[in-house]
Amino acid sequence: MMSRIILFVLLGSVFCREITGFEITNEFASFVKTFGREYRTVEETVTRYKIFAENYKKIQEINEVETDFKLGVNQFADLTDEEFKSYLTLAPSRTPCKLRHNKVKPQPIIDWRKEGAISRLKNQASCGCSWAFSATGALEGRAKLKHGGSLIELSEQELVDCTGKYGDNGGCQGGDMCQAFEYVADHGIASEKDYPYEARDRPCRTTGKKRALNIQGCVNVTRNDNDELLEALATGPVSVAVTANNIEFRYYKGGILTYCGPVSAEVDHGLTLVGANIQNDKPYWICKNSWGGSWGIGGYIWIERTTGKGPGICKIASEASYPVV
Repeated sequence: MMSRIILFVLLGSVFCREITGFEITNEFASFVKTFGREYRTVEETVTRYKIFAENYKKIQEINEVETDFKLGVNQFADLTDEEFKSYLTLAPSRTPCKLRHNKVKPQPIIDWRKEGAISRLKNQASCGCSWAFSATGALEGRAKLKHGGSLIELSEQELVDCTGKYGDNGGCQGGDMCQAFEYVADHGIASEKDYPYEARDRPCRTTGKKRALNIQGCVNVTRNDNDELLEALATGPVSVAVTANNIEFRYYKGGILTYCGPVSAEVDHGLTLVGANIQNDKPYWICKNSWGGSWGIGGYIWIERTTGKGPGICKIASEASYPVV
């Protein structure tokens, strides 16, 4: 097989009439090294390079006009739009939580990370189970705030394996945070240590595994109520659903995300809402993702926080819920 250097030179000529110099070629070489890509053939390498080049150009086009946020190359840069969709498998919530929200005083500046209530950054890898990571994020944080002591990381894999009878939960093919909470209310949940994540569908294997947490149930935040969502955040981390099938979310790198695709888009990804803040008079939400530290701001995203009624940016206020420990 030809050397990687020669191959990159040849690939650079594919777009040399459109882009000055070897910017894309250099970026692709850096991408391959950073994310450990090993393509099987020259043909596959050329195909992935072309996909990368188109995605890279879209990123640069948006960066040239946006001032509030920036995009950047990440692990999704050599994927087609259709391939990226496999990471977005949130099922629509059909069975509401049974408990009711109690009004509290909202806090426009809050960060549960500072209270030790947010676990380390995690990566769902190729399993489409952001819903499970969103749920454990809220469960872990609220358990820490309720019981004190050390934060106990909980098992996403148990939720992937064992919640199939709850709503539309389908493991790596998608699920919903409310139904994950209902499962935990009925059965409890093991720790990550006792039931580690495998990034694939497996049979349910809870026999002999100690319950690390039991909960009372869960609460649905009133749909499209940004003010109530801020209230809910004041009591602990919250699971939220967002619209992620857009270039702005997919390649988010920093700043406050002020646009996240059309309002007509369906929510398709789960996050854990961990805080809120204000920068240059612009309020924003702080959310933890499950795509590893190479995405976003070290795995986190800032989303513009609107007030009053409405779905909010990325429809973040459309399907929010939290467990009651």
